Amino acid sequence: MTLIDLGLAAAGRSYAVVSRGGRSSRGIRVLVIGLCAVTAIWVLVISLTSTPMETSLADLRAGIYPSRTSWLRLEGDLEPAEVTTAGYTAYVLRDTSDPSLAVTVLASSPMPTGHADVTGHPLGGVRAPGTFEAFYADATTEPPRHDPWLLVALPALLGLLLLLGERIGYPVMRGESSKGPLAAPPLRPGEEITARWNGQIGREDLPQGDTRACSVAVDDEGEVALVRVRDEGGMRNVPVRRSTPKVVGRVCRTSGCRPGIEVHGTGSDIVFEFDSAADRDRLAASVI
Repeated sequence: MTLIDLGLAAAGRSYAVVSRGGRSSRGIRVLVIGLCAVTAIWVLVISLTSTPMETSLADLRAGIYPSRTSWLRLEGDLEPAEVTTAGYTAYVLRDTSDPSLAVTVLASSPMPTGHADVTGHPLGGVRAPGTFEAFYADATTEPPRHDPWLLVALPALLGLLLLLGERIGYPVMRGESSKGPLAAPPLRPGEEITARWNGQIGREDLPQGDTRACSVAVDDEGEVALVRVRDEGGMRNVPVRRSTPKVVGRVCRTSGCRPGIEVHGTGSDIVFEFDSAADRDRLAASVI
């Protein structure tokens, strides 16, 4: 069982459980819309919450920022400056990789020196020697914001998982090459093989997570294969036209994958599961 098989089976199983076997499909649609709305509202709130623009000292010197009133974040080594201006304490912020790039930082209260982040506005003013700009620092540096995008997207991802589960159903049929069924000998008249079935036979509909032990035989009626299914409920005859599409491959559940085939007959949609690929291929050769 591959990770893709497990993921698809989990999606199908999730939809089957939440929708109570597909009986609450309208409720699922409402739930999906609600989950996507949660993500959309969260994204809107994040987008409307202002945050300082991350700017390097090189970009600041080159003027690569919107305007003088822009809210910016600078990073570098902060040291005291020997200039004074009324109401402010002056510092010099130097680029860590290029100490020749430096700005004067004017703060309304003392700031810790050393490597630091500084947020504020490049409004201009008194500059210390060797600096190219005066930067007015916020009274309290705005901390970097790390938006939890995976958590934000999680409700929408859960909604998409349910839609995928509705699309693929449960159990999940994973098709394989048809070379095996074409090479396998069909069942002899009256020969039965053991299997488990899930789906719908006539008026009987098994829940998506359940299977029932049975034996299967096939009578050849030309363009129609008469599939005989015997289980604890008795014998059922399901006419299956050979021209109808059939999926031959693996039946995947969250517990694993088994060889299987999906057939569609008059009033019936059946998924057969087998202990061996050989039995599956023989049934497939009998109905294709």
